[in-house]
Amino acid sequence: MAKPRPAGQKAGIFTAVSATPAAVALRGRTAHGGMITCPEVTAGAQPFWVAMLAGLFPARTILVVTEGLKSQEGFHADLATWIRTQDADAGSGSGSGSPLFYPPWDILPHENKLPHSDVISE
Repeated sequence: MAKPRPAGQKAGIFTAVSATPAAVALRGRTAHGGMITCPEVTAGAQPFWVAMLAGLFPARTILVVTEGLKSQEGFHADLATWIRTQDADAGSGSGSGSPLFYPPWDILPHENKLPHSDVISE
């Protein structure tokens, strides 16, 4: 449940969007877990929606799969920004933390070698 705001202070973007019919329907679809896809959500808005879902379901793990490393890096940076914004809107000092980044190993399963040490460390 969101903390009440002092009189005259506007609600943050996450509070406003989570009250829309589309967000309420999305929350209902994801309340019991499972996989969802959001092809109708533009690529630029997807990190926002993931941050909103993480705020609605803080005890859940959310896994996002992107099409490649470049899109993953951009998604990760945008998601981290939206999570910081969400934490600031909620007025929480603790923060949700940073999203984890799992880069591709860039080796084939049948190759008898390990990925680069930088990839393993990430």
